[in-house]
Amino acid sequence: MSARPIQQNTRRLWFALLLASAVGCAGAIFYAGARLFEQAYYLIELPAEPLGMAVRRQGSDAFYALLAAAGFLLLLLILGFLLTRRPRAAQPTKLNGADVGQPGRDVARLKTILDGMQEGIIYTEANLIRYANRTIAQMIGYDGDSLNDADTQTRLAGLYRSLSSLIGQNGTSQGVFTIRRKDGSEFDARVSHTHLEDEAGGVITIIQDNSQEKNLQAQKLRFVSNASHELRTPVANLKTRLYLLRRQPEKLAEHLDVMEKVVGKLQSLIEEMFDFAEIERGTMLLERQEVALQDLILEVIAGYQAKAELRAITLSCDLPDEPLHVFVDRKRLAQVIANLVSNAMSHTRESGSVQVRLARDKKQAIIQVQDNGVGIAQNVLEQVFHPFSLAKHGEVGGTALGLSISKEIIELHDGEITVESEAGKGTLFIIRLPLSA
Repeated sequence: MSARPIQQNTRRLWFALLLASAVGCAGAIFYAGARLFEQAYYLIELPAEPLGMAVRRQGSDAFYALLAAAGFLLLLLILGFLLTRRPRAAQPTKLNGADVGQPGRDVARLKTILDGMQEGIIYTEANLIRYANRTIAQMIGYDGDSLNDADTQTRLAGLYRSLSSLIGQNGTSQGVFTIRRKDGSEFDARVSHTHLEDEAGGVITIIQDNSQEKNLQAQKLRFVSNASHELRTPVANLKTRLYLLRRQPEKLAEHLDVMEKVVGKLQSLIEEMFDFAEIERGTMLLERQEVALQDLILEVIAGYQAKAELRAITLSCDLPDEPLHVFVDRKRLAQVIANLVSNAMSHTRESGSVQVRLARDKKQAIIQVQDNGVGIAQNVLEQVFHPFSLAKHGEVGGTALGLSISKEIIELHDGEITVESEAGKGTLFIIRLPLSA
């Protein structure tokens, strides 16, 4: 609500109160005068008491009447003051150059909230920046603590001028801008301006960095491309084997063996994509049971021994004598270990080695899968569990979702998976799971 209607209502209320006061006072004076006139008349006609005493008594009546009128007027004035009194405004407090008009504790709390947001925020009055949070300074390449520096303020003012073309006359306006950082690099940002309905005519500008969103979309496109390629290859192999089977019926067993492996690969790819979709929706269910880790690891390794022998890779395990049991989904945990062993073998040269170790650390089971292969570059290592990241760097074939899915499965079991690697020296994956009580 604007100030003008409030002022008009206040004037009307005061006018009504003063009018009521005037009427009340006039009535009281009239009453006092009437009483004096009446008593004077009776004193002349029928003097029943000494004149001085009668005058004093009638004067007292008039005095009390006037006193009542004054009290009535004072009451109306107090009532008017209470009804029209406006709350006292808090003294404005400076927040990196902005008058935010709140007590210190509230300002500190508000500043903490705004500085913790992922979006950059600028508040302006008459195109002058009154407040900017730390995030916007960091977005353009400055330290968040340098908001009061002249250089930072100059850059922020220049940024706001470039964005101000989007500002409309009222309401909210939005658009996408390319913003240049201090080092010359650029990023796309979604910008919105919102007008505040106040006397200062303030405008709040919110700036959201779209770089991560664009990168994620690009990674998803690479995933679709990789998945399409991986699905196309086995389908082409199937078609080739069917053609050869017609031409060479005497080699039926050989062709069927290859076709069975191709179908297995197709099934694995499809299941991987379904698993990722379940994780994204948060609908992956676990069928937990008591599992002996020694037996599970031996079972997984047995499935890769033939492949290891073909490539002259030494695939071994180191298991403790003490039985270690965990309460897990057996199929899902086997999937994780198999994925780590498969990746290790894919990145290990011929005559290399892959080892699976199991140990106990207090109330946790420790599963390690180590190879002496090509390793993972440090710039890729920190993203190794992110979906699509390995496909982006060309580290793996397939859908590049296996490690991301493995991480989610382990965390669903209240466990943890980490990785250590050095380019050219191999990789070590470590799984930690709580032991059964």
